[in-house]
Amino acid sequence: ARYERYNEVRQGRADTEPDIYFFNFGNYSGKFFVGEDGVNFYTIPQQKIMINSIREVVGGPIVRFVITTTDGVKYEFGKSSDNVRDGIEKNGTYSVCHNGNYQLSTELEETITSSWYLVHIISPRGYTITFDYDQNDYSFRTFGNETNYYKHITMSDTDSECDNRFTYCYVRNHIYGKRLRRINFLHGKVEFDTKTTYRADLTQDKALEYIRIYKIG
Repeated sequence: ARYERYNEVRQGRADTEPDIYFFNFGNYSGKFFVGEDGVNFYTIPQQKIMINSIREVVGGPIVRFVITTTDGVKYEFGKSSDNVRDGIEKNGTYSVCHNGNYQLSTELEETITSSWYLVHIISPRGYTITFDYDQNDYSFRTFGNETNYYKHITMSDTDSECDNRFTYCYVRNHIYGKRLRRINFLHGKVEFDTKTTYRADLTQDKALEYIRIYKIG
């Protein structure tokens, strides 16, 4: 079994380093990773919390993390257990290369889950706080390399050895993001209103304008 494991690593079919996840909620923050058994999670630094992950299909992506603290409160991140709320943020990237005025190649977009936002807080007595999100997509480019070619003309030969041209490549980043819209609790709610106009620094996004707090009953 150990030889098979080494062979999978050598062929690039196995990952020898676990993914590191960062968390921040309430009075808790830190990092965690899943053990080699794929079931147990370990926090960095060590903390008295229990972490579970949920997948909709075997071998599929994680759709929800549930963290339980020592006081019995459960925090749900990602897709809520009642399937009403979606706090999953994804990041898609693909590379594009150009040669002069025409496109050379474009890779297919590769999309991964990058964040699981808090959607439910459930107390041991069954009281809940819920978080609603709006879809907030935007994109940006990350430039890589650029090469310029120039004509070289000699006195004896006026024919150019190459044409003036340039090539460049960049990575297109598409964020399938989430923006917090409302927090609901037993006797009220908090709403986050954005401006009707787009931001100057990120033209596909809108800035926060008002935070409204409502009391019910």
